[in-house]
Amino acid sequence: TLLPIATRDRSAVALPTTLHYCQRYEFLDHMFAKRKVAHDFFRCDGAYFPFDVKAILRELASSNLKKNEVRNAFMICHLIPMMNAALDSYKRDVCAAAATTT
Repeated sequence: TLLPIATRDRSAVALPTTLHYCQRYEFLDHMFAKRKVAHDFFRCDGAYFPFDVKAILRELASSNLKKNEVRNAFMICHLIPMMNAALDSYKRDVCAAAATTT
């Protein structure tokens, strides 16, 4: 998985040493909470998490945000693309294989 563009150069950005995926992260209209992920998220017709990176970047650039809001935005910008990439892989590997065997 490719890191989001904002943190690909790890020498330019101080990244957290620990990411806690059990917490609930909210920023703008985006939310990720481990316990809120549908149990059948990984399915061939599964829907992706909505992700509006332009809105997030606009908000980050235009506001005096609290430290916790910036942390939540960071987590949203990593978790949602990774979950969507995992769903892409599932659809490519599992669903495509199932379609060829039926």
